[in-house]
Amino acid sequence: MGIVDGLVGRLNECMVTDSAACSRVRHKLSSCSLCMDVCKENAVSITSAGGKVLVNWDRCSGCGKCAAICPNRVFSMKLADAGKFTSTIRQQIAKDGECTISCRDDADAAQLRSLSFADRRVLVKAAAMGALKINLRQGDCGRCSKDCRGVAENETAAANRIFELAELPVRAVFESNRPTAADRLKNKGESISRREFFGFMRTKARQTIGETLYSIAESEKDRKRTVLSSERSGAESYASDLKYLGSDKLINRMREEGLLMSVHIDTDKCTRCGICARVCPMAVFSLTKETVKGREVTTDVSADSDLCSGCGLCTTACMSDAVKVSAS
Repeated sequence: MGIVDGLVGRLNECMVTDSAACSRVRHKLSSCSLCMDVCKENAVSITSAGGKVLVNWDRCSGCGKCAAICPNRVFSMKLADAGKFTSTIRQQIAKDGECTISCRDDADAAQLRSLSFADRRVLVKAAAMGALKINLRQGDCGRCSKDCRGVAENETAAANRIFELAELPVRAVFESNRPTAADRLKNKGESISRREFFGFMRTKARQTIGETLYSIAESEKDRKRTVLSSERSGAESYASDLKYLGSDKLINRMREEGLLMSVHIDTDKCTRCGICARVCPMAVFSLTKETVKGREVTTDVSADSDLCSGCGLCTTACMSDAVKVSAS
């Protein structure tokens, strides 16, 4: 039973958790509970300051809502899955000038376990890669407990607003409740393409033995590297994509609409203690240090708002009330 439980646990590990990025782990005064509040399965828990973000994989449905709502990107796709996903999108764009993202096994789509993982950062990345149209194709929601529609619609709307502010002819289109190949086979007079047929057969094979065999064959060393690794450069990548699409003009417009946050430091109140730099998981703050009378002291604190996730941890940690995070 232990071996079987271990295999099931491996199959359910659909995300990477980066506890070091969690504001609640980084500071005892943080009261953030967004991931736990949004999880209907009660699969997410946070031990304490200095602890860990834990996911009960037996309960986790893989809906991805925790990944979508967490400002600090504590939850993300496994690196191997993210690499395959990005590669598929790049190939689609090179061929058709557009891409399709789906939470079901479509042979002509980049695959995600849930469309909640296709947030505005992913859609902006696709646009930066050259996509003029981004199709989000929803699966059969009647048989799925992930309930990702609300997140997908909100993120699609946000991405489209970003494209409008950048004055680009790029559109993200959300397609809901599209009939699956299996459903169409059941209906008389309906037909599916050759590609859909083999995609359907591949899905059924994978649901039975494919993923299990993969987990058995996967070495423990490679598995740990995949599960324990995460992409810590997410904020820098997003800011870079936005500037590529619309330069600083787009950044400023997004801040005016509250789509990006700004960090303000009151130099009169700031004691240059450096706690903001120590607690910030996104490396927003930089300290300027000088040697005075043989001792290194901090003489200035600066902030790069482009990297800010808006978690507000710096405001919570600042004992002199010198740091503010706002939408303008």
